[in-house]
Amino acid sequence: MGSLVLCAAVAVVVGGLLQRAGQKEPVLVLARRVPASVEITRADLTTVAVAGDVSSIPAQRMGEVLGRRAAYMLEAGAILQTQALLPASATGEAEASVGISVAAGLAPEGLEVGDRVQILELPDDENSPADAGLVERAEALVDDVLIVGVREDPSQSGDLVVTLRVAKGVAGALLVASSRDRVGLVKVGP
Repeated sequence: MGSLVLCAAVAVVVGGLLQRAGQKEPVLVLARRVPASVEITRADLTTVAVAGDVSSIPAQRMGEVLGRRAAYMLEAGAILQTQALLPASATGEAEASVGISVAAGLAPEGLEVGDRVQILELPDDENSPADAGLVERAEALVDDVLIVGVREDPSQSGDLVVTLRVAKGVAGALLVASSRDRVGLVKVGP
C-alpha cells in the first residue's frame, strides 16, 4: 500500500513538471542591436514565448527595463537577461556623454562601440623629441571608460571622433585636452 501511494505521488510530481515544461511564457527579446551604455527604449524590445528553464526577463517586467542602459553590446534576437542591464545607479545624473577628437596614431586600431579605454593626457612638450620620456609623463585622466560612439573625423585624415560615457566631473578636462590634441586612448579589458 505504501509503495502504491509513493508511486502515485511521484506520478503527480512528474506530471506537473512535464506540464510546466511544455508551457510557454513570454519573455523580453532584443528587436534590434543596442550598443553598450545606450538607453533601452520600447522600440528595442519585443517578446517571444519560450518553454523550459531559460534565464530571462518576463515580458510583464518591460516597464522596469525601459530607460535602463545596456551593460554591453546587445545583439538583435537575444533573450534579454538581467545581467545585460547596467544598475539603475550607473545611469544617473552623475554621468555625461562627451565627444573628443583623437589624433591619428594615438588610439588603437579597430576601436568599436562597447570597448573600454583608458584616457591619457599627453604632456605639452613640443621641444622634446618623442622618445624623451613623453609616454612616461602621460597622465591618466580616466582609467576605464566606455565608448558609446566612434567614427573617423571627416575633416582630418586618420583622426577619430570618439563619444565616451564618463563621470561629469572629468568631462571638462577631457574636452580641454582634446582641443589641444593631447589625448591618447589605450584599450583595456577584453
